This record gives sequence, structure tokens and C-alpha cells, in this order.
Amino acid sequence: MILGVGVDIAKNKRFTSWLINEKKILRFFHKKEIDFSKITVQMLASRFAAKEAFVKALGTGFHNIELKSIAVLKNAKGQPYFYLEGEAKKAFERLGGEKVHLSLSHEKEYAIAFVVIESRM
Repeated sequence: MILGVGVDIAKNKRFTSWLINEKKILRFFHKKEIDFSKITVQMLASRFAAKEAFVKALGTGFHNIELKSIAVLKNAKGQPYFYLEGEAKKAFERLGGEKVHLSLSHEKEYAIAFVVIESRM
């Protein structure tokens, strides 16, 4: 059963200055998703959009949820998935979430993320 759906779009240009601002990256991104040798504007924009889409699917917004408690990682096949901790994980569990589907896409100036949260029912 679908519990929530969220979508967000981010303009890549917004994250250009972040490439030289390590403090900002460390403030908003989980240590598991940061590899400073591989960070690109598209990566920052798509992961930021994914976090926004996730809290929209939760129906909570970022109320008491830190951005860095939601990490966007990739499995062995390159498919993105969420790693949750802290209040983000608790909110997901309170909702009754069992599975999260995440799709990311990039097109020139923009990154978009689409999230579906499901229960087992």
C-alpha cells in the first residue's frame, strides 16, 4: 500500500558555490554520502532534491528532521536508495513505512527526485 509520494526539483546552479564550501556540505549531507573527490553539482542537487522529496512523502516536511539524517547512497548496481537515522528513521517507522522507492534524474540545469513510501499491506 502506498503511504506517501514526494517529488522535488532542484536547479543545479544553486549548488555551484557548495563545491568550495566544505562546512555547508558537512551540514546538509551524511558522512556516508560524501566523497569529496567525486562531488559534482549534479550530485549535490539530486541528493538535496531526494531529501526534499522524501520528507514530502513522509508528510512532515523537515519538522525535527535534519537533512544529514537522510543519506542517499547507491547499491552495487548504481541504484539510489535511502539510509535513514535519527528522527528521519523514527518518522518513517511511525508512518508504517516498509519500503522506499527513489528515482533520480538529471537534465542539463535541473535534477529531480521522485519518492514513493510503501507499507507491506
